[in-house]
Amino acid sequence: MISPSHSLMNFRDVGVSIASAPGGHPFLKEAMLTRSASMDGMTHEQVAEFAKKYQTRTILDLRTLEESRPCHPIDTLFPLQANEKEQRKVKISLVGRGFKTHYIFAQCSLVIKMVLIVLIVFCQRQLAAKVVAKHVLNPCGLSALYRGTINYSGKELAQALMLFTDASMYPIHVHCTQGKDRTGIIVALLLSICGVPEDLIVLDYARTQAGLAPIYDTMLIEVKRNGLSDEFMDASPQNMRGLLEFLKQEYGSVSGYLASIGFDKEHQDQVRAILCAAS
Repeated sequence: MISPSHSLMNFRDVGVSIASAPGGHPFLKEAMLTRSASMDGMTHEQVAEFAKKYQTRTILDLRTLEESRPCHPIDTLFPLQANEKEQRKVKISLVGRGFKTHYIFAQCSLVIKMVLIVLIVFCQRQLAAKVVAKHVLNPCGLSALYRGTINYSGKELAQALMLFTDASMYPIHVHCTQGKDRTGIIVALLLSICGVPEDLIVLDYARTQAGLAPIYDTMLIEVKRNGLSDEFMDASPQNMRGLLEFLKQEYGSVSGYLASIGFDKEHQDQVRAILCAAS
C-alpha cells in the first residue's frame, strides 16, 4: 500500500505478488510491473507519492473513453501527450471494433441491433451499454467475456503488449476500472511470457477478491447501475484457470495465441529480457 488513506484499490507489485505466493520465487523483477483498479480517485498528493515510490514511467489505461475523462490529478502528472522524457499515460481500450462487431453485435437479435444503432446515433452510449449488458454480457457470463476478448481483441492486446518490449517505458502500471478483467488478462499474458506457472498466475488474479473488498459494496452498486449482474464482481480462481485452459485448447499454448495476434517469439523474448528476474 502507498499509505493507509490512499484511494488506489486492488494495487499490487506483480513481481512481489508472485514471489510472495506459496511456492513462488522471483520470476519477475520487482517494481517493474504494478497493477490496480482505477486511479481517478487519487489526489494530487497521492499521485505524487505513488510516482515517487514506484518511479512509474508509463500508465497503461485499458478503459474505454466512456469510462474515463482526462480531468483527474493522475492526468496532470501522467498526460496522454508526453514527450519521450516525461511520464505518460497510454490509453488502449480492449473494446475495439472487432470485439464490438464479432462478440457484441453478432449476438444481438435484429431488434436489439436496431435499438443499439439508434442509441449510438443519438449519442446515448450509456443506455446502449445497459442494453448490451442485459442482452449480451449477462446471458453469456464472465468466462465468455474473457474468451471473447481473447478471440476478438487480439489487435488491441498486441498493441498493449508492445509497450512491454520497450525498456524506456518501464516501470509500467496497468489498470482498468476494477483492475480485474482487462488488467487481469494483460497481466496473465505477461506472466505466462515470463514462464510463471499457471497456479501462480491464477493466484495473482484471485488476489483481486481481497483487493476490492474495501469497496465491494460501492462497486457492486455501480456494476448493477450499468446493468451487469453480480457475477461481474467475481474474481474466483476458476475464471483465470478457465481462460488459460481455453488458450491451450484453442491455440495450443499462450505463446501460440500471442504469435497468432502478431506478438511473436522475438517480441516475447524482448519482454523476458526486460521483465524477468535473473535466474
